[in-house]
Amino acid sequence: MIDQIIVAITGIILIVLATYYFFGPKEEGKATLKSGVQEIDVVVKGGYNPPIINLISGVPIKINFDRQEASDCSSRVIFSGLGISKSLPSFDSTTIDIPPLEEGSYDFACGMGMLKGKLVVSKEGEVSKEELIDEGHEGHLSETHKHALEGHVDMLNSNKLDKSATAHIEGDKQSIDILVKGGYEPAFITAEPNIPIVLNFYRDEEGGCSKTVKFTGLNISKELPSYETTTLELPALEEGDYEMTCGMGMLKGKLTVKPKNGSLEKSIQTIDPNIPPAEETFFIEGIHCPSCIVPIETAVNNLQGVESAAVNMNTGRLSVKYVPDLLQPGSVEDAVHSAGFSIASTTGEGAVTEEEIRTKELNHIKKITTISLILSIPLAIDMFEKLIGFSYPSWYANSLGHPISFWIIASIIYFWPGKDFHVTGLYALKNRSANMDSLVSLGTTFAYWYSAVVVGAEEFFPNLGITGEYYFDVTAIVIALILLGRYFEAKAKAETGSAIEALLKLQAKTARVERNGEELEIGIEDLVLNDIIIVRPGEKIPTDGIIIEGISTIDESMVTGESIPVSKTIDDDVIGATVNQTGTFKFRATKLGNDTLLSQIVKMVQDAQTSKAPIQKIVDKVTSWFVPIVIDIAILTFVIWYSVLGNPQLALLNSIGVLIIACPCALGLATPTSIMVASGKGAENGILIKGAESLEVTKRMKNLALDKTGTITVGKPSVTDFQLLTESISENDLLQIVASVENKSEHPLALAIVQEAKSRDLEIIDPEDFDAIKGKGVISTIKGKVLLIGNEKLMKENNIETTTAKSSMDKLATEGKTPMLIAYDGTLAAIIAVTDTIKDNAVWFVQKVKKMGVTPVMITGDNNLTAKAIASQVGIEKYYAEVLPGDKANIVMELQKDGVVTGMVGDGINDAPALAQADVGLAIGTGTDVAIESADIVLIGGDLKGIITAIELSKGTISNIKQNLFWAYIYNIIGIPIAAGVLYPFGLLLNPVFAGAAMAFSSISVVLSALRLKFWKPKF
Repeated sequence: MIDQIIVAITGIILIVLATYYFFGPKEEGKATLKSGVQEIDVVVKGGYNPPIINLISGVPIKINFDRQEASDCSSRVIFSGLGISKSLPSFDSTTIDIPPLEEGSYDFACGMGMLKGKLVVSKEGEVSKEELIDEGHEGHLSETHKHALEGHVDMLNSNKLDKSATAHIEGDKQSIDILVKGGYEPAFITAEPNIPIVLNFYRDEEGGCSKTVKFTGLNISKELPSYETTTLELPALEEGDYEMTCGMGMLKGKLTVKPKNGSLEKSIQTIDPNIPPAEETFFIEGIHCPSCIVPIETAVNNLQGVESAAVNMNTGRLSVKYVPDLLQPGSVEDAVHSAGFSIASTTGEGAVTEEEIRTKELNHIKKITTISLILSIPLAIDMFEKLIGFSYPSWYANSLGHPISFWIIASIIYFWPGKDFHVTGLYALKNRSANMDSLVSLGTTFAYWYSAVVVGAEEFFPNLGITGEYYFDVTAIVIALILLGRYFEAKAKAETGSAIEALLKLQAKTARVERNGEELEIGIEDLVLNDIIIVRPGEKIPTDGIIIEGISTIDESMVTGESIPVSKTIDDDVIGATVNQTGTFKFRATKLGNDTLLSQIVKMVQDAQTSKAPIQKIVDKVTSWFVPIVIDIAILTFVIWYSVLGNPQLALLNSIGVLIIACPCALGLATPTSIMVASGKGAENGILIKGAESLEVTKRMKNLALDKTGTITVGKPSVTDFQLLTESISENDLLQIVASVENKSEHPLALAIVQEAKSRDLEIIDPEDFDAIKGKGVISTIKGKVLLIGNEKLMKENNIETTTAKSSMDKLATEGKTPMLIAYDGTLAAIIAVTDTIKDNAVWFVQKVKKMGVTPVMITGDNNLTAKAIASQVGIEKYYAEVLPGDKANIVMELQKDGVVTGMVGDGINDAPALAQADVGLAIGTGTDVAIESADIVLIGGDLKGIITAIELSKGTISNIKQNLFWAYIYNIIGIPIAAGVLYPFGLLLNPVFAGAAMAFSSISVVLSALRLKFWKPKF
């Protein structure tokens, strides 16, 4: 009775202490100011030590993460509020540079959200104002820095700034404009010697980091006011390199002064236009998910001389384009190593294949899992003997079936395959941030050492009188089953990247080019811009470009998701990796490598797969208190069974079961796994989702604003009506004459008439003269007779009677068309109507959107009459007409009133502000680059059906995530009470071994649930 009271009191004390330990005030650390930079070391071992870091606002920060473990949980640190994600290599130090921060709290966590820390930034701290001014450390974090991945504030080698430009000579000076926004664009400037230089800086930000520009070698500095242009005049300089930096030395650029033959024109190909770039491929070991790519590409891109670095996740290839004279030998290997990875040798002794690189990590876990399972067989037999009841053969009982043998086997598994659980788990406890490994380690440790004491006493010290059941089977089999679960989980997760792998396999390997009058077959890596490429029927198109000769039909389904082949002719764009079906054609290469549409698709999918959905924030909060509460429940379970029910044996078993069955890993996998699969499915169907948040928001959309031109309509005017009003000439003859005259005009409506004539195979001839009359039309003489094309004013001025055409003109206008009168040889001959035609499925689209509970709203710059006609034809009740380009964003804001989630669809430059303002912006992929850049979702093919598909995919994904979370929670909600013994009165008690199996396979079930999205297909 005394022992029961002691256990009860001890248990209550432990629960109080554990709760305080995990949820009470955490240890705080204070950064040290070194040369104007705040620096602190953080040990990563089961948690972050210190977990709370006190900092000063307005001062740059350097955090040195020393990761002293190999647990997957801590392999990445994420500062979600700052847009920083960094891989932390095992048993190595990794430095993250953070620009000056404003006052406030900034959370950071591991990739699973289990380990957590916080930056607390305030104005307090012992640092003199003079020191900050001397170092130039003033101001706050700019928007660009807030979104800088990997925390690299040196923007010098980013894709955006990795460009060079040459100053333009104007009179006796040479000048260049420089944009200052998170860096300098251009970052590399070439100028001629002995000519004064004028630099026009436009500073498009408020951050203190860039308020001063310095040329230290010239002893020149200049203040740059925000949102203003500031001119800095440099004297005539001699040949050489002159570095320019911000006041803090964090933003960098270079002015190269050297003579150059020919005109000074902008170059964006290489750092030095006179040095041809080189390219090399490396093979990276250890890449297992898209998030691995970011630190590698960032590290390599930051090397001097590197123009671009791209990693193929599935093959492990790192492709580096660089300037040979500037890139130091071995620097790529060092950069990859600093990112936590290594370059595998593919030649000579010890060479490995791509397949070996890709499967190495999976093979390791497979190896230790297999060892654990084989060694666990004797213990499994012993477990079933206890459960079912049967006698061992004598030879087995005296060898493998002996308790000492069980002890030896369990020791091997406990100390070898189970080592990572114990090291990571116990250090997590030490750092007051228990994780899944902590639960496994605690459960197996109690079972192992309790059993070791019992067997040791019985076999070697029988006089002590210590006897009881031993549970080596719990220790060994639980570790083996959890490892098995992780193996299956890792194998299943590999399936989620198959969409990207499929996209990458679409690439052509070779291209047939025309060079110096010869046809050559070369690898696509040897292509250069403006190469003339020949494509024959059945061949893949090697890269993006524009057709210059021939016609064909092309299967673009693998990129756009559209199964119907697309007809192509001269001046039409072609997409790399699509398949030519019929004719032979030639095209000029306009984009190569990472700039191609396929490469951009892969990058967008990878970005989406590594982003977090808002629903994940709820899960992150749950995981922060989940494990500590499970530990409290385990202690309480032990107390109740021991002190209240008087059963010490079940007290131990049930408390171990509680620790083992809990599974926060499943919670961590529920959302990101679905996002990975969904973004891949979107790419397969011509939908690029830039982030998980937009995928979730799309489901809640209630208003959908649609730009008319290029979205509801085709975007190109075409002839819709041709009413002949005379019998003196045939329709085709008159159209030929009209088109021949309009061929001299640059008006978009004229182009539509010319295209109509060409579609009828009518020959274009030259008129004798041509005169365009502003606001009225054109007058021309052709075939010896006068032709007039235009409005009623033009006709009346030339005494042409138009009364008979009045009703037809009005009717066409009410239909949203632009009617034009045609007079030939003094007589009104025809009415021709031109309009931007409605897309074939626009009416169907509007109907489907309405059925989904979304209200379509049309926005157009057209007059009210045309807008009303178009809206009426497609079934839209609400529309805005005569809208100026700058007002579209304001209309979106109006639609967002009262928190209504609003989407915006557009394709033009003037749509970009509205796309950015909307809760979810959807860009038509056939539109401008700036519109696509501003959007959250890109529809590659430009088909409205893609919007329906995007909404369906959003709903399907969020539904899948909720189902995953259900499975993750249900294991714990049901499993933990059962493991604690609440069903014992009904004869049901959960053995810790089965608890371990349930825990292991809960993660697998969540991953498999997410993989169901691979079978998702659009309904329409």
